[in-house]
Amino acid sequence: RFELRPVDIRALDDHEHSEQKGSRRLVYIIDEIDGTTNTKRELANLKEGDTPQPQASTSIAVCKGKTIGSVQVGAVYTFDTNDVYSAFLTSNTFLSFKNDKLIRASEHGKILGDSVSRVIVAGYSNKNRFEKAKWETALFEKGIRVYEGCRASSVDIINMIRGRFDAYVDARALWGKNSGAKLQAYDISASIPIALGAGFSVSDCQGNSWEKYNLNDSIPLVVSRSKTLHQNILEAVEPLLEELSVKKGGES
Repeated sequence: RFELRPVDIRALDDHEHSEQKGSRRLVYIIDEIDGTTNTKRELANLKEGDTPQPQASTSIAVCKGKTIGSVQVGAVYTFDTNDVYSAFLTSNTFLSFKNDKLIRASEHGKILGDSVSRVIVAGYSNKNRFEKAKWETALFEKGIRVYEGCRASSVDIINMIRGRFDAYVDARALWGKNSGAKLQAYDISASIPIALGAGFSVSDCQGNSWEKYNLNDSIPLVVSRSKTLHQNILEAVEPLLEELSVKKGGES
């Protein structure tokens, strides 16, 4: 496993300035396959001559530390379209690319195509169907259409850049033991800078900064194409967060 493995980048030139000498600690976060089940099933059902194109990806992020907020570079290769999406930090802003083409935030950071907001609500375990339904209902009552994700969070976010969806909501980190698999910060460390460079809004489900999470934390994530939609989602789920907080307090 490569996840959370620290790598030393050391000064190689002895003639460098003294302040540049020594060890600069970087963390490389590699997700070999996001969408493992999608990939296994497609490979198992391939016919002779077919080319596998599962909804899955492989990704790498380079961070300065063990918080997701220290990410400097992110890259995601999508198996379904054979594209590379990437982003790197310049000054205080991420620049994002699809292959060698710059993704302009002014073009991607707003909802286009129709007036209906289409939002992915992640939650794949049968154990959390009832909890997931509450979140879907809360969004539906705000006039938002809800959809299943493709079981690969990085591809779900890339599908927003492709214009297929307008937001991604993943609250599994809040659902306790019934959540099944939870979204880990390292799962999404390469996708968040790409989303930011595309002009999207990113926060946790409480509206707090995504930057505070350690790379091995589970993260309740919201990514939206517009600030208005992002705020609408946070307002819709606020009563559910209060309910979870009361429930957690009662259990303790």
